[in-house]
Amino acid sequence: MTNSTNTNYELKTIRAVRGMEDRAVKKWQADGWQVVSQERGALDP
Repeated sequence: MTNSTNTNYELKTIRAVRGMEDRAVKKWQADGWQVVSQERGALDP
């Protein structure tokens, strides 16, 4: 018995303005995406 699954993954990197991260996450989740990780860093100069 063979259990074959053809699962494709796609990685997207999203940048959001500080303070708008939750809004961006909710938008992508509503579109069916799953958040895997989230980093908060300094703004680029």
